[in-house]
Amino acid sequence: MQCFPEPVLLVSDIDGTLLTKDYHIPLRNIMAIRRFQQEGGLFTVATGRSIESGRDTLRQVRPNAPCIVLNGGMLCVFESKHTIWSHPLDRKSV
Repeated sequence: MQCFPEPVLLVSDIDGTLLTKDYHIPLRNIMAIRRFQQEGGLFTVATGRSIESGRDTLRQVRPNAPCIVLNGGMLCVFESKHTIWSHPLDRKSV
């Protein structure tokens, strides 16, 4: 069921936002995200973590839009681990 006249994208950070201080996502938030997606919303995360580091968290909420990871250095699809865009630091910057 599509509730939104235009696509709506909801982006969340992981640490300190989606995750509580004891590193879990409240069930009511998981259910709210799922309902939002079922009604046509797009949900994803933007995080400083790598896709591997956020894997357990992302399995619970199942982003249905590309994830922004590595502090904006990469855009990827969680399910397939497909990299859409990447801009790593050059050796000099590291």
